[in-house]
Amino acid sequence: MKKRIVVVLTLLTLLTGLLLVSANEPEALSQKSASQEEANRQYNQIYQQLPDRSISYPPYYAGAYIDENNQLVVLVTEEGLAEKETLKKITGNDDLQIRLAAYSYGYLQSLMDDIQAHMPEHVIDDGQSLLITSAYIKDDQNCIMVSLNNLTDENISKFKQDVSNSPAIRFEEGGCFEFTSAV
Repeated sequence: MKKRIVVVLTLLTLLTGLLLVSANEPEALSQKSASQEEANRQYNQIYQQLPDRSISYPPYYAGAYIDENNQLVVLVTEEGLAEKETLKKITGNDDLQIRLAAYSYGYLQSLMDDIQAHMPEHVIDDGQSLLITSAYIKDDQNCIMVSLNNLTDENISKFKQDVSNSPAIRFEEGGCFEFTSAV
């Protein structure tokens, strides 16, 4: 009998704890959603202030992303450090995170164009060709990620020889073909 009471009390304690945790989840989700919305609003304000993006991005702009705390992070090159106050003013956020990056977004886009130009000749796996399964700009790492169907030192060397040897390109194992181009 005592054993049953202990088990029942333990279960009730666990259920109460679970109910308390789940009662707080909607509030936490709501706060996360509000933070993400604010970060998106700030990004859109910056994006709209950039000159015609169909031509090119400013040389100081290196990308943007929302971090694990749902805050907007804007990447700038060395020359963009002078734009910190302007970016903060545009977003209305004095605490805007601005981080230094090695490569401008325009440079990363030009690398994507080069990779895209080589895609047709490297998508068919004929035993000789390099199989590129995807390529994309990874803003938070300020690089281009290239997925290869067979990630080997030999295939990486072939890519660097045939396509680009830029240090802004990183490699990962890839699956099926996909090409992503950021706008």
